[in-house]
Amino acid sequence: GAARRCVIDMGIVRRRKVDVAADIPARRVADLPVELDGEEGRSIAAAERELAGRMVARYDAAMAARGTPSAELDRDLVHAIAVSERKDSESKKTGENVFGMMRRIGRAKAGLAADYTAQLARSVGKVVFFAKHIDVMDAAEEAFSSRGLRHVSIRGDQSPAQRQAARRGAGSLAKR
Repeated sequence: GAARRCVIDMGIVRRRKVDVAADIPARRVADLPVELDGEEGRSIAAAERELAGRMVARYDAAMAARGTPSAELDRDLVHAIAVSERKDSESKKTGENVFGMMRRIGRAKAGLAADYTAQLARSVGKVVFFAKHIDVMDAAEEAFSSRGLRHVSIRGDQSPAQRQAARRGAGSLAKR
């Protein structure tokens, strides 16, 4: 009760997209894949291959050291390797880690996704844009503003009062 309310008021709780989408009436929910091409896309693909190869090699080495290979994926070991990769990449021992890679992909796709969202908003009206990272939302909002689209943003780093004001702003956009 009170502890949950305190955590929510601090803005720590993150809702899943499916939970948030359930709050939106008369909706159509679609995840749209955005393909990266050009130099940025090739750079990300190369970094992904390097990261995947490094992580698979670490996993295989750990499984071989156990001496008891398993047909099932050891999720705890995968998690431990991802944590280890993050620590190693932070100390510059390795290349990009999983978390950095996801963020890099999100930033690279932000402009393309915002462009598509802006086109969609012009044809169907109100659209909800979800992003995992603040810098992706920043890029999307910049794109919306540059195209003259009115928008409001509800973010995890906002106070409850800021979120409520944003919700009221979203309601006024719907009425116009």
